[in-house]
Amino acid sequence: MSERPRKGRSVAFAPIAPERPQADPVLGLKFTIEAQHGGTVLVDMTAFDPRPLAIAFAGALRRSAALGGAIGAASVIKQYVNAYRRFFAWLADEAPKVAGVSDLRAAHLDGFASELERRGMGAIHRHITVGKVINTLRAIEADRPDRIAPDLHERLRYTLATSAGRSTPRDAYSPFVARALRDAARADVEAMFRRLGADDRTDEGDPIIAKARADVEAIIAKHGVRGDNYDGRLSGDYDGR
Repeated sequence: MSERPRKGRSVAFAPIAPERPQADPVLGLKFTIEAQHGGTVLVDMTAFDPRPLAIAFAGALRRSAALGGAIGAASVIKQYVNAYRRFFAWLADEAPKVAGVSDLRAAHLDGFASELERRGMGAIHRHITVGKVINTLRAIEADRPDRIAPDLHERLRYTLATSAGRSTPRDAYSPFVARALRDAARADVEAMFRRLGADDRTDEGDPIIAKARADVEAIIAKHGVRGDNYDGRLSGDYDGR
């Protein structure tokens, strides 16, 4: 056996043809947003039609929810997607010829708002829903003003021609808690009147307190009270200030 090492042969590999990349059928319509507040939101707009319009809305939403954008909370991002869902459903039924942003007109926004009203949506909720569609179109216009029709540009200056009205805030307390607070307040008032009418004197040892009490009793004696029906008004020369 020879001590000299044999010369090796180079290893050759058969060429591998790279696979052609497949187009992503949901590119841009299913994605996650890391909200500035509230965590990560999965946005799925793959069922929205028409697709070109959906891609424009999705892009505007992503830009608006980016760091420094107008949308910061995860809950608000979800509200935007819900508003889109309503709007695209209305377009599918009432404006099937709309294919992209350039096809939208002011009449489409007004028609959408009227449909929400016919379905019984309140004024405030209607303003919020239409407002989110309008905010999105404003964002699209800021990025590509050439895609917005002139009449739609004018329509984006306001949300709705009607007032949103006033909201009715919820009572901070449940009926049970509110009733307990009222009962406790009445008990305090009754105890105060009983103390003012009591004959026992616990302040005779302190002349300052005794004088102050005497002054208060003199005012009450002069102007009078009406027991538990006292309504805060005094007679005589009291001018209400």
